[in-house]
Parts: sequence; C-alpha cells; structure tokens
Amino acid sequence: MMRISLPEPDAYPEYYRSYIQAVPDDEVMSYFVQSQSAVPEFLRQIPEEKLGYAYREDKWTVAEVIQHILDTERVFAYRGLCIARGEQKPLPGFDQDLYNRNAETSHRTLHSLIDEWTGIRHATISLFAHLPDDCLNYAGHAAGYPIRLIAIPWIIAGHEYHHLNVLRERYL
Repeated sequence: MMRISLPEPDAYPEYYRSYIQAVPDDEVMSYFVQSQSAVPEFLRQIPEEKLGYAYREDKWTVAEVIQHILDTERVFAYRGLCIARGEQKPLPGFDQDLYNRNAETSHRTLHSLIDEWTGIRHATISLFAHLPDDCLNYAGHAAGYPIRLIAIPWIIAGHEYHHLNVLRERYL
C-alpha cells in the first residue's frame, strides 16, 4: 500500500493545518486502515436515541455531525480523484450548512450511518492506495485555493478525527 507522508505546509491552505496536525499517526494510510475498526466501534457506542441530540439549539445533531463527516470525505475524495487524474479546472467548494439541511438525517439509524461510513472509507482507502506514486505532488484548485494531492487524505483524516472528538466531548 502506498505510504502518504505528512505534507509540507505549502501543500494546502492554512485553514486545514489544525486538521492535518490532529491526525494521530505519522502516516495517513495507517490511520485509515486502523479506523476501519476503531470508528465503527466508537459509533456503535452511541445510543440510538442520541442521534437527534444537539448540545445547543444552534448546533448539529449527532446524526448531522456523522453525516457531515460522510459528506466531507466524499467531497474531498472526489477532489483527490480529480487532481490525481490531472484536472486543471477549479473545483467548487461546498456549503456544509446547505448539505446538512438537505441531508434529512432525522430518518437515519445508527446502523445505516455506520454502514455508509464503512463503504465510503473502503472507497477512500482504495482510491489513495492505488494512485501512482508520482502524482502525490500534483496540484489543483479547490474551493478557491491551491492544494496538492498529498494533503487531501490528511485533511479527510484530520477532519474526521476533529469531529469524532467533538462528539466525544460535547455530545456523549
């Protein structure tokens, strides 16, 4: 499996630094592989009745936070695919609040969210594990900023890690 080491700070917008630095492994593919058991195990500990809980009126529910993790991984994996294949057109940003409003998470079960997470993670691992070694430094533009492919899996992992900690600390 391809090793994807920590990207240099010039490979991504400053906004993502905290996510990238939050990844607890020194190699992102290791994080992805261990997460295949650790994340579903963590999510299974959430009581089903907590899915609709938000710790404040203006905050997302537990289900919405999980859906946001799923949506973000999909968006960033797509960006990674585009850059890996040489796309030079600017890739759009996404409005996380709009996505959240349109996700309709009130009908979701914990099992369905975990099942979806498992499929997305498998696809993300497969995408990044099979890239040609020389494409990690390919550059593109996403959400109005230059970004190199090497940073994208780190952003996916760090974003997830951040939100799982938010769930632990503020919701459960």
